[in-house]
Amino acid sequence: MNTDKNALYGGDSNTEKIYDALFASQSLEGHEAHLRGYLIEQLARYEREPDRGDEIAYTIAGLMSTPAVMNLHKDDPYLEILQLAGELELPPGQRAGATWEEFASLVHALPVR
Repeated sequence: MNTDKNALYGGDSNTEKIYDALFASQSLEGHEAHLRGYLIEQLARYEREPDRGDEIAYTIAGLMSTPAVMNLHKDDPYLEILQLAGELELPPGQRAGATWEEFASLVHALPVR
């Protein structure tokens, strides 16, 4: 496994920070604003670089491996968004109808905590 943080996070310090924070916590409590901001940032990145959508979605979906996300209730809106990112990383024919428009709608609907 490659443990070089630059390789893991593509040199993106914001990605590194959110992963580090969510790996260090058993709960999303206190991290919601950071995660919401990160998701908005990644959505803007997708809008600038739609050809990198699979890579962006893959990085977002990877947050599901953190303890803070693993402990979310199944109806938590953050979990729904991260699961949607998991679908968006798949080839278009396998996405079960998932779209970046739906992703954007869910992200923008997140409550500011």
